[in-house]
Amino acid sequence: MDNFMNGVFAFLFCMIPIIVFKIKDCIPKANKKTHLLMTLGWASVSLLFTFLLMLVSRSTFKIIPTLITIAITSIYNYFLMENEIDAKNLVKMLIIFLLFMMSSYLQLIPIAIFNIDLNNLSMETSTWLTVFSDAILLMILFLIYRKDLIRDFKDFRHHIWENMDVAIKYWLIGLIIMGTSNVLITFLATGAQASNEMGVQTMIHDAPLASFLAAGILAPIIEELTFRKSFFDALKNKWLFILTSGLIFGGLHVISATSWQDFLFIIPYSSLGVAFAAMVYNRKNILTSISMHMIHNVALILLSIATMAVILL
Repeated sequence: MDNFMNGVFAFLFCMIPIIVFKIKDCIPKANKKTHLLMTLGWASVSLLFTFLLMLVSRSTFKIIPTLITIAITSIYNYFLMENEIDAKNLVKMLIIFLLFMMSSYLQLIPIAIFNIDLNNLSMETSTWLTVFSDAILLMILFLIYRKDLIRDFKDFRHHIWENMDVAIKYWLIGLIIMGTSNVLITFLATGAQASNEMGVQTMIHDAPLASFLAAGILAPIIEELTFRKSFFDALKNKWLFILTSGLIFGGLHVISATSWQDFLFIIPYSSLGVAFAAMVYNRKNILTSISMHMIHNVALILLSIATMAVILL
C-alpha cells in the first residue's frame, strides 16, 4: 500500500502543470516539440521534488515504483497535451479520485463513537464500516453529479432497451476477455492469486448482508461515478478515456498484490473496466455502466453464496 500511495503522490504532482496550462489555454498554442520539452522538464522537477521530500521527511518512499509512476505519468501528460481535455473537469476528476482514495478514513467516525477495538476487528464489523464510508462517499458524489444523474436517469428510462442492449454486448466481450485471461494467468503463472477476489469471498462468507450492500449496490455506483463519469467529462479523446479509465480501475483492484504474478490480474480487471468505459462512451449515459456493473457484482455475490451453500450441504 505504501508503494501505491507513493505512486498516487507522484501522479498528482506530475498532473499540476497540465491542469495549470490547460486552464490558461497555453497548451493548445504550443507545438509537439514544446509539449515534449514541457513533459521532460516537469518530470525532472517531479523527480527532484520527490527526492527532496524523502530527505526532509525521512519517509519510506520506494524509488522504483515512484520512478515508474513519474515515467508513465509523463508519457500520459504528453498525450493529454496532444489531445483535447476539459481542464475544469480534469480538476474535478482528480478531486473525486482523491475522495475515493481517502474515503476509508470516514470509518474513523463510527470507530470513535462506538469505541471499536481495531485489534479485535471481525470481518463483519469491518464490512459494515465499509458500508458506512461508502454510503457517505456516495452522498458526496450524488451532490456533485445530481443534475447529470437526474438527466441521465430520464434518458435511460426512455431508452432502456437500447442502453441495455449496448451494455450487455460490451459486458459479454469484457467478460470473455476477463475469464480467458483469468484462466491463462492461473495456469501459466504458478501461485498467482487474485487477492482482491479472495478478500471479497471471505467478506461474503462472514458478512453476506453487508457484503451485498457494499459490493453489490454501493461499489458499482461509486466506482462508475469515480472512474467513468469523472474521466468521461474530463477526457474528450475516445481511447484516452477508455484506456485510462479501464487501466486505473484495474490497477486499483490489484494494489494488494505481493508479486508480479499476482499483478497480472490487472488484465482481467482492466478488461471489464474498459468494457464499462466503452458503454459510457457509446451511450453517453453513466447509468448504462452503473446498471451493468451492479448486475455483474450482484450475480457474482449470489453465485458465491450458492456455491458456499452447496459445499456446506
